[in-house]
Amino acid sequence: MKNPCRLAALLLILPFLGLAAFPRAGRAAEDATDAIEKELLSVLREMDALSSELARIEEIVAVPKATSLRLEIRRAGDLPAPASSKMYLSGKVEAERDWSREEKERFLSGAGPVVLDVPALPGAYEGVLLLSHPSWKTSPAFTFRPTVKAGGTYLLRVTLSLPPGSKEPVLVPTPEK
Repeated sequence: MKNPCRLAALLLILPFLGLAAFPRAGRAAEDATDAIEKELLSVLREMDALSSELARIEEIVAVPKATSLRLEIRRAGDLPAPASSKMYLSGKVEAERDWSREEKERFLSGAGPVVLDVPALPGAYEGVLLLSHPSWKTSPAFTFRPTVKAGGTYLLRVTLSLPPGSKEPVLVPTPEK
């Protein structure tokens, strides 16, 4: 009979032992929860710091909106079509090209201006448009100061003409209509 008593006593003591151990397990669980919360807060702070750093990097590397200079060249008088054109912005050649046959025919017919589009970054520049032809001793040039805005196009309209009494053509601004 001693065995059944021992078994009964053990069965009565086990729940009390479990209750005695429970506060320790509860405290350990609370400590683990606190540690997890601290880790989560640390991770969230790091994510916020990374997010703000990525936003700053995106601002730095953002590509500016497309901007350009649009040059419209017209003809006045009896002049040959230019063979080539050069566009300088702040002393640096930005566009240089020979005129195509279609551009020369358009220029000579007077049907409309020859249009040159030159991509440019936003900003203020010192610009020079230079036209050339083998029969001209001096190339006509037009100096201007474009201010190009982001996403905008600066429009320049010029006319190639031969002033009275002169043998060399000049570029003059086209009057607005």
